[in-house]
Amino acid sequence: MSAEHASTTSSVATLTLLLPPSVTTLAATNVGAHKATLTGTVNPKGTNAAAYFEWGTTTGYGYCTPPQDVGSGTNPVMVTAQISNLTHYTTYHYRLVATNVVFRSNGNNVVFTTLPAPPVVSSFSPMAGPTGTVVTVTGSNLTGASHVWFNGMAAQFTSLSDTQLQAVVPAGATYGRIIVAGPGGVGASPSGFVARPAGATITRPSFPPPLGCKFIESSSPDEGAIGRAGGKTWYFYDVALANSAVVYWAPTNLGVRLSFVQSPFPGPYHPAEVLTFSPGLSDLLGGVAVWSGQTRLPPSYSTVYTRFTLRVKDIYNNPLSLVGAGALGLSTNIGAVLVVTPGLMFQANMIFEASFSASGPFQPAIEFYDAQQSPAVGGTAYTSFGAGFCYENTPPVFTSGPFPDFTVPRNTPIGPVNFMFNDAETGPSSVNILSCVSSNQALLPINNIQLSRTAADAAFLRAYPVGNQSGKTLVTVLITDGSITNNQSFLLTVNNPPRLDRNDPLFIEQGTSQVINNSVLAASDTENGPAQLVYTVAPGGAGAPPHNGWLQLNGTNLVGGDTFTQEDLNLGRLTYVHDGSCATNDDFTFNVTDANGAVAPTGQYTTYTFRLNIVPANHPPVAHDDIVNIPLGGSVTSSLRATETDCPPVMLTFRVISNATKGVFNLIDPSTGAFTYTAGQGQTGRDTVVFQVNDGVFDAETSGAVTFIISNQAPIAHNASVVTKENMPVQAVLSAIDADMPAQPLVYHVVSNSAKGTVSLINPATGEYVYQPNPNAIGVDTFCYVVTDGELESAPALVTVQIRPNLDPGDIIVSDSVTRRVVLIDTSGLQGVLAESNLLTSPKGIALSPKDVIYVMDDKNGLVGVDPATGEQTMISARTNFSTGGLGPVHIAVERTGTILVADGVEGIKRVDPSCGSVSVLSAGGNLVLPIGLTLSPSGQIYVADLSTFAGQQSRIVRVDPVTGVQSVVSIGDKLLGPVGIAIDNNGRIAVSDAATFVGCVFRANSDSDSDLIRTASRFNSDTVPI
Repeated sequence: MSAEHASTTSSVATLTLLLPPSVTTLAATNVGAHKATLTGTVNPKGTNAAAYFEWGTTTGYGYCTPPQDVGSGTNPVMVTAQISNLTHYTTYHYRLVATNVVFRSNGNNVVFTTLPAPPVVSSFSPMAGPTGTVVTVTGSNLTGASHVWFNGMAAQFTSLSDTQLQAVVPAGATYGRIIVAGPGGVGASPSGFVARPAGATITRPSFPPPLGCKFIESSSPDEGAIGRAGGKTWYFYDVALANSAVVYWAPTNLGVRLSFVQSPFPGPYHPAEVLTFSPGLSDLLGGVAVWSGQTRLPPSYSTVYTRFTLRVKDIYNNPLSLVGAGALGLSTNIGAVLVVTPGLMFQANMIFEASFSASGPFQPAIEFYDAQQSPAVGGTAYTSFGAGFCYENTPPVFTSGPFPDFTVPRNTPIGPVNFMFNDAETGPSSVNILSCVSSNQALLPINNIQLSRTAADAAFLRAYPVGNQSGKTLVTVLITDGSITNNQSFLLTVNNPPRLDRNDPLFIEQGTSQVINNSVLAASDTENGPAQLVYTVAPGGAGAPPHNGWLQLNGTNLVGGDTFTQEDLNLGRLTYVHDGSCATNDDFTFNVTDANGAVAPTGQYTTYTFRLNIVPANHPPVAHDDIVNIPLGGSVTSSLRATETDCPPVMLTFRVISNATKGVFNLIDPSTGAFTYTAGQGQTGRDTVVFQVNDGVFDAETSGAVTFIISNQAPIAHNASVVTKENMPVQAVLSAIDADMPAQPLVYHVVSNSAKGTVSLINPATGEYVYQPNPNAIGVDTFCYVVTDGELESAPALVTVQIRPNLDPGDIIVSDSVTRRVVLIDTSGLQGVLAESNLLTSPKGIALSPKDVIYVMDDKNGLVGVDPATGEQTMISARTNFSTGGLGPVHIAVERTGTILVADGVEGIKRVDPSCGSVSVLSAGGNLVLPIGLTLSPSGQIYVADLSTFAGQQSRIVRVDPVTGVQSVVSIGDKLLGPVGIAIDNNGRIAVSDAATFVGCVFRANSDSDSDLIRTASRFNSDTVPI
């Protein structure tokens, strides 16, 4: 605006803002094994932009697609680019990049993985080798390979790249293709790998092969078909050797020949007339091998080019691939070989051809020769081709394993040493045994080794070392299959046994130790040094180590079977330690062996005894101190103490050096040290007597002392026991002593009263007391008391009170076979022991007589009577009067007359007179099969529980007349499975305890018949059968 002219002007400018393009990388499409389409979008943001993709196997990329113009719009534009020649099964990174005149925009990174492609195996090297050979496999799509097989045998391998991997020939591999498996499938090599045995050599071609084969040819050998149209064909099958060896069919080296020159057949041939293998003309994978050469055609002797073609097929005319001879280490002029696998049937077609031009055309050689004008001087065409079977020949083997080494004494032969062998290819019959080799002819000449063949695959040898010679020789046995020799050796040691040179007794003082060295025990050996000469203590349990001491090697005790060496003896490492006992001798047994196991001989035996003479030692006696507590004014009789360790013991003599001052010490017997000491009246404190002891030679190194301590002594209360009856008091006196002189008045105190009664001291000065049982208390009761002299109190003493029960109505008497007791249980459940042990060793049945005598049937001793008042036991009738079976006498009952009834198992019901113990059979047999339980009715009738089921019959309850013994069955079978106990009430009702199936039941039965189950005792079990 200009104010001067008062006028106004204006202008408009357009400003374009440049922006970076926006880029998005999208997922790849059309992804294959070797190609992919990359995609993305670019928004130019209004400015001309170009776009391209960066890609590679890492985020460093490394490759770019050609740039593409994406225009200058403001909307996203799709960008795509196809890339190829990718590696299969590989992850790739890529991103879309857009640029304009100012900016570059990178898209996001995206990855994709190419699809897996089937592996392709194009070749491998080497073509043949044994187990462990590293084979390089070349091809494509080998990335991601998961398995490699050699004719079906899995191999270890290492991937090198997408085009190469290395595999190791596995054990067990045979001829066949190499298969590679990967994520995209599998691929096979075009030809087979020849798995060769380790250490084998290939034999020269021969026909027929070992073990034979079948052969047919297409025409007569003399027809010349090999040089005419169609050639000549050989057919082979049933090659037996292929079942046991790697077999090849191959031409002979320098065996392909053709000559048109007049000469005597078969030659000599001109060098060019021996055809050479032409790899460039051959197709080994297609089973075709070609040889080429030259000859001359008379009379002008023009050069003729010759060719020999071999085509190998199976019987179905399918080509069989061949292996280059050089791959097997054979002469390259052999050309190619066929691997003959088990069961293979194949044909070989052969034809000779000729031409005047090296490039052909070729026609059959004989027909070519015939088509030319006959030479003026005449001529003949000569052809020759040789082929045969060769095989991988491995050495024959020893199938019996390695020979052991042998050690024998001088003048001792060895053998028979058996061994077996085989040949993998041709069997054991083709194996020959060669003469053995001995490394020490002076010890074992070859002629002293005899070989004997016992079978096609077995033989043995015997060896005879030269007399009186010793030493070592390596004996080698050789076998051969005619081509390869194998051997196996063993070491033969002809040994001089060690010699015991010295075995003298060792003298040692009692209780000491001494080294055993080579001055008393020594051995030697011509072949072994001291470290190899081994002494074994008590070898094989023969004899023993020392009995009165220890044999020690470097401080460690040796036991039977332990060893030491002559070197240990030479260096003083072996020691005998005496245990100080009075034995005058000791010994140990031993033998001596050398490093070869030879034992020092001792005629019939091979053990020795080393003797040790023990010299008794004279030791001074040892005097011992003592302390003796003595009451005031009291006396003591004892002995001075000393020990004597000499062997044999000698008599000691005691003497007093310093006598007592507070009492009177009297040495009664100087030879035993017996003495008396009496404290002086009113004396207290310590009083000491010093003494010495002598063994006839030496005094004790230190004198002994007896110290008497004179003091007030506590009184001593005595334990006691008393017996009383139920509800009856008993009066007794407590007992104690006071050792002090003069004796002091004593006072008794009850410190722990009884649980089943009351103790009352009548006179504390005399200890008189009364024990009153509690009402109806029975069993064992105790109380404690002490006594005092006014200053000191005694230790507590125990008084045991046995309260014997009365036999009251309602009490139960039980025999306990575990505690071996007769126990009374009163109506309140209290228990009291009426009798125990003595004749009661295994009490069972029990009964009470009308005169209150208890009778017990003891399974070990017999019928025993027990006085319930005192527990005194009396033998009524010995066990020998009753049956001895597994279910012998168990239950008993007492009749009104006092006689005793016994249920005695298989021997029936017996009656015993208690006055004299005589036994008679009341009733047996009949219905009584195995009477166990027994009871009496109020009328005196006898009822028996019979366990007939143990005899395979029905169990039963039997009534027996007490006068006549007549039997009648009350109840049988039904619920009576195993009746063992029986009782009857005052109303004549019977109760039966039935073991049944070891569950336990109780039945009630009328005394006349029938029975009812009244109780099942679930607590009864196989350990507590109710009897």
